[in-house]
Amino acid sequence: MSIEGGGDRPQLSQKRKEMVDSGFSGGRKLYGDSYNMWGRVHFCERPEDTEKLSPLPHYRQNMEEAKFSDGESRYPQAEIEYVMELSDPASVAAFDQLVDEFNADLERIKREKDFEAAQRFDNRAHELIYRKG
Repeated sequence: MSIEGGGDRPQLSQKRKEMVDSGFSGGRKLYGDSYNMWGRVHFCERPEDTEKLSPLPHYRQNMEEAKFSDGESRYPQAEIEYVMELSDPASVAAFDQLVDEFNADLERIKREKDFEAAQRFDNRAHELIYRKG
């Protein structure tokens, strides 16, 4: 990732800014890329799939902790800050609340192999992230 200098903090390159902007296309209030963390939940289609589920991080935490396979941070700090500037605070709070609800119900979901509940959480996350306007 190229970061342009200037000011007190590093700035994103125009190319990366455009990429982030596209993640908010159509008036989205949350970064579309944030849906990736729900991948295991999304692909939970059978009772035995629930065993693979693990707790999810909050919106900002997800970006701060995401790594490429080589261990490099997926989101440089300048990009995280830009995403947070574009993110609607009320939608971020709703996202984090949904994560908290999922994490609180996770052990029950796994114990009861309740893949339907996992799918309901995934549907709610999809609606929240991709809602426009």
